[in-house]
Amino acid sequence: MNEIKPERNQIRSNDTEIHELFWKSGIRQSRFPTQRTRKGKVFSGIDSTLMKPHGLKNLMEDVLKYLEPSDKRRWDSFFNQFSKKSHSTQIYEVIDLLIQTGIVYVIEKNNRPFKGEYWRPFEIAIDDRARIELAKKFPNKKNVKDNARSSLLLEIQELINQWSECNNSISLMLEQTVQLGIERLKEPNIANGFPISPAATTGFRSVLLTIGHARLLVGKGETMPLRALSSLLWDNTKILDRYQSLIERIISCPLGLIGLETHPETIWCFGDIFYSLPKQAPVSLLAGRPPVLTRETILELSMIT
Repeated sequence: MNEIKPERNQIRSNDTEIHELFWKSGIRQSRFPTQRTRKGKVFSGIDSTLMKPHGLKNLMEDVLKYLEPSDKRRWDSFFNQFSKKSHSTQIYEVIDLLIQTGIVYVIEKNNRPFKGEYWRPFEIAIDDRARIELAKKFPNKKNVKDNARSSLLLEIQELINQWSECNNSISLMLEQTVQLGIERLKEPNIANGFPISPAATTGFRSVLLTIGHARLLVGKGETMPLRALSSLLWDNTKILDRYQSLIERIISCPLGLIGLETHPETIWCFGDIFYSLPKQAPVSLLAGRPPVLTRETILELSMIT
């Protein structure tokens, strides 16, 4: 019995179908590797790597700060970011040095795995061996903000502990405002009626602690110049001036009603005067050159003659 052989065109057609079947099912194997990781064998330390005489310290630090917050970065976005300010040769040199010293690693993909090895960077990341040291050198912004919130909570709580009992309407209003600020601080994504976000670190701390100190002053029946409080909070007499109108809008009354003086009363002393301040040598002033002293300074004076 004669065997029926398929025609040549039919054989080619069958081969094509089989080829497509294997390709779609994923069975087809590439002749060359598809992915590899470039990684240093030994971790040499971040400081020692930065201090080597390569002249690339600033660029290295910028690269590490950029990579530190996330697990991995796409190479294209990373390269586009740094190619705006640095030459591509310098970027590749920095990455090679960081790979050799075990600080970063790069995942590469083979663009043509069926024809040869055509490697191209795909992702870049901080090596796990370097993360602990890097976190100490360049603190994560999120951790810094969390620490700032915790520190501010402690500050305001210490202030609340100094409040004396006072039941007038102004003191109750100040207490309620401080509590709203604390709630906003604990849950920064929820407004809770406090019209400023903890993300504005300087403004939030200024407003919250100013209102807290105002409650302390109202309870004691005392006053304080706004600039003196600014110096106490920030070591700068003019910081709180920026937030004066905002604070008045939040508490719906002028600062003068809560013990904060924007224009402190001055006391003029004429004639010869001798005085001393705590931890300072005695001072004498002759007539004709009168000093300007605030009420608080006068109360601290210990008159000698």
